[in-house]
Parts: sequence; C-alpha cells; structure tokens
Amino acid sequence: MVFGVGAQAPADYDTEWLKPMADSVRRFARAVLERSASIGVRGELTAGYLRDLGFHDVDIIGCPSMFLSGATFPEIRASELTSDSRIALNLSPDAIPVGDIAGIARTAWERYPDLTYYAQNTADAELLMWGDTTPESGYEDPFPLQLSHALLQENKVRMPLDPATWIDELRAYDFAYGTRIHGNVAALLAGTPSVVLTHDSRTLELCRYFDIPHRPLTELSADTDPRDLYEGADFSAMLKGHGERFERIIGFLDRNDLENTYTHGDGGAAFDARMAALDLPASMLVWDGADDGQLRYRMSSLRERITAADTRAGERAAKQAKENKELRGKLAAAEKRASETARQLDALRKELAAATKRLGAVERRVTGIDRRLLVRLGPALRRRTHKAPGKAPASND
Repeated sequence: MVFGVGAQAPADYDTEWLKPMADSVRRFARAVLERSASIGVRGELTAGYLRDLGFHDVDIIGCPSMFLSGATFPEIRASELTSDSRIALNLSPDAIPVGDIAGIARTAWERYPDLTYYAQNTADAELLMWGDTTPESGYEDPFPLQLSHALLQENKVRMPLDPATWIDELRAYDFAYGTRIHGNVAALLAGTPSVVLTHDSRTLELCRYFDIPHRPLTELSADTDPRDLYEGADFSAMLKGHGERFERIIGFLDRNDLENTYTHGDGGAAFDARMAALDLPASMLVWDGADDGQLRYRMSSLRERITAADTRAGERAAKQAKENKELRGKLAAAEKRASETARQLDALRKELAAATKRLGAVERRVTGIDRRLLVRLGPALRRRTHKAPGKAPASND
C-alpha cells in the first residue's frame, strides 16, 4: 500500500517532464492497486496526475506526519517578533534556482541575531561532524554548506537527529519558516508558528491540503523579513480542518484493512511512554575542532574508513593483478603466434623468390627458342612469300 506519495513537478503543476516515466508509473500503480483498495497521495497535483493516467482509486490524505497527535493539533502560540526573537530557518538546496533563499537567509540573521538554521541533509550532518577546509582555502558560497559560511562560523546551524528532540527544541522558538515542508511541520507540531516558502509541487500541494500558511518563493525578495511572513499568516483553517482530515486518513486505513493506534489501541500512549524513556540525541552542533566528546568516535570512524578503503584498494589491486596475469598470458600466446607467422612468412618469401627465379629462367629459355626459330624459319618464309602465285612484283618507288 502507498501511504502518501507525491509527484515531483514545478510549483506551476506542469507535469510535462514526467511523460517519459508514465509507463513506469502505470505499472507501479497497477501493482499497488492489485493489493490495496486505493493509492494514498499527498495532494491535488498527484491525484490529478494519476487520474490522467487512468487511475481513479486515489485518496488525497496528505502526509502522515501532520497526524502525530491524532485528531487534535497543537495550538499555535501567538508571538510578537522583535529583533530579540528566536527564529528557526530551514532551506533546500533544490530551491536555489527558484528564488534567492541565500539572500533571504542573510537578511534573517542580520536582523535577528538569535537565529538558527536547521539543516536536514546527510551532507549537512557530515559537514557538522567533520568540518572542511574552506576557512583556510578562502572558498565561500552564499548557501550555508561550507564551514566558511557565516552561519556556521557563528555556530548557528543544527542538524536534528531524531524527530522527538527536533520538535522539542523547536518549542523554544518564536517563529519558523523556510522551504522545507517537514522542517515547518516539525515547528507546527511544536506549536511554533511557521510559514512555508513553496518552490515545487510537493511542498505546495501539502500546504494547500492542510491549509498551512505559505508564500511562493518566486514572489519573495532577498530582503524579506520573517516578521512580515508571520504577520500575514493565518492558522485558523489549518486547525479547524484538522479533525476532518484526520477522519479521512482513518477511513483510508480502514479501507485498506490497516488498524491504527487511535481507533484500535491506546492512542499511542504506550509508544510515547517508551519513547520518553529513551535518551534521544539532541541536534548536532558545528564542531569547532575541540574535544566535544566525539573525538573517539571521529578517530574510530576515520580508522574504519581507512581500513575499508585499504581493503577495497587491496581487492582492486588483486583483481588488477589477476587481470594483468591473464593479459600477460594472452600477450605471450599472441607473441608466439606472431613468431610462427613470421617464420611461415619468411618461408613463403623464400619459395616466392625461388619461383620467381625459375620463372625468369623459363622466360629466358622461351625467348631464346623464339629467336632461333625466327632465324631458321625467316628465310624460308620470305622465299615462300616471293613465289606465291598472282603476287605482283614489289614496287621500286
């Protein structure tokens, strides 16, 4: 069963570029519907796309992450943003071609010193854990994916490692915004007001379905102030429609014979209790090179990586040596065949030379015979010609 799939298209919902994969999508959808009652999709764009392909057993159910608290949704705290407010920012590298997200981020941290960028990619986690040499090399990029970027230099970047601690941390912020749909969903689940900067169909259709406040990234300039985004946000429709959307996703589960903890269990109480008993990790910080308690891990990880690299290098070397040995064997056989061919060619050349010599001798003998015949037969032929009857005498002219 498919539980909230989404088609990827630009924010204008143009699915033209998806045409090359239409046959694959049809095969996939048919396979799913052989085993389930319907396909759950994120929003209107994906539902329309599948219906255009001939599939009508499609339910718009959004994203399960919005139903972490079941039929109720946390109240969104009211706030008044000032220069002292805590701002949580999230950014997508894929949104760079759509709008000036680097400029938007720069404006935010210049006006709100207590700003934190919550990154979400594995590449961000590796940067926070290992760092890089961009401060020494002088390389800079407007997007915060190098240690030389001001947000990392000021230790204003975090990488969540668990949803529970991520949501808990976001409760301490006054406002969150950015291009990451789940970065903003995490803030909303924490009761923190949040606005999505939509840049593709996957973010836009979820915002429309859940009535999450959003603004098109293409309409925002680099000097966009988070306060303007917050003051223009209305969360009433999102909160009011949550119960109906919850019943819709429960109906989808029921049609597909899937029990859920809200209507067939304890509402998640036992699971929440087990989660609360765990010592979950806080978000990663920017490593400044000091002993932060992770040096043993870093050294062990480096050693494992080096060992694995050595093993792979050894395997490649052994494979190459085997291939080289086989090539040397083939080369020796080829050289042997070439030597035999050369010997046979020399023999043929000698035979050809001998044949040419014999042919020359024959030609010389034939030429000599022809000359002797002409010497002996010539006078007789001339006499016979002169005696021929009716032959006029030769002219003296």
